[in-house]
Amino acid sequence: MMPATGKPATRSNQPSAQIPTPATGRPATRSNQPSAQIPTQMQAITIDPNNVTEEDLTLDFHKIFLRQPNPPERDLVFTAQDLRGWSNVVWAVLL
Repeated sequence: MMPATGKPATRSNQPSAQIPTPATGRPATRSNQPSAQIPTQMQAITIDPNNVTEEDLTLDFHKIFLRQPNPPERDLVFTAQDLRGWSNVVWAVLL
C-alpha cells in the first residue's frame, strides 16, 4: 500500500549517507582490509619473587601510538627497579 504522497513507505526522503571506502573504491569489508600485523617478541624479561632478569623494558613510542613522538614525548622505559617494585606488590598479593 502506498502512502498518500505516492512514494513507497520503505524509502526515505533523506539523502543517503556517504560511506568512506578504501583506495580501491570498493566498500570496506573484512576481505579487503589490510592484513593484521603479527606480534613479534623483541625482548624477554623474567620476573620472579626474588629477581628481575634483563635490563630495562623499552616500549617504542611509534609502535604504540603509530606516529613519531613530538618532544617531550619519547619511548616508554620501565627500569628493572620499576619492574621489581611492581612485581613485589603482585607477588605479595599472590603468595
